[in-house]
Amino acid sequence: MERLLDLTRRIRARKEKRGGKGPEIIWQKVLFNYNDSPEELAEYQHTALDCGVDTLRICYTYTSEHTASDPDKLERIFPNIEILNNRDRSQIPEELLENAARHDCEPGDIFSVISRLYHWLDCGMSSREEYDEFSSLSLDDWKLYEPLSDLPEFSRFITMLSEHFDALSHCYEKRGNEKDAYRFSQVAYKVSKMAEAVVR
Repeated sequence: MERLLDLTRRIRARKEKRGGKGPEIIWQKVLFNYNDSPEELAEYQHTALDCGVDTLRICYTYTSEHTASDPDKLERIFPNIEILNNRDRSQIPEELLENAARHDCEPGDIFSVISRLYHWLDCGMSSREEYDEFSSLSLDDWKLYEPLSDLPEFSRFITMLSEHFDALSHCYEKRGNEKDAYRFSQVAYKVSKMAEAVVR
């Protein structure tokens, strides 16, 4: 644990030397019935502040031994917390979509956004078998997105993914990385076609 904390502090120090440029530091805590006490969550947030973390992601799932605590009653000490309440699969969190809309044109930043969006999908897995199947699918496979396709926010969700893959492709193109630029342009194209089909 101390090695992790030290690494986080060193990454933060390096970012500050570069004027704030660099990877976004995200800590994620998945809540279970053995790590969800108010005291532990408060300590977690204070430690994140001390280490210079950018974003805390608190995940509420319905997997085995999941927490019974209420996301709305979380005491917020840290200024930038993303709540992923995956027990409620009836909607895509507005907070997730709003945060995903804000990014700079740096590959690391765009990957961070994409990871947020995909994390919403994979946290819906209720078993190891489901997760293994999910993780083996390609980024342009409809099976990834189909479970959420009936939700009202889905069109916005998949359109945003397509836009971010396209932005990622342009980032790599500017850096002369033609291979990754082409790879992500193809993903962006295929995902955009899914988005068009949903809109129709």
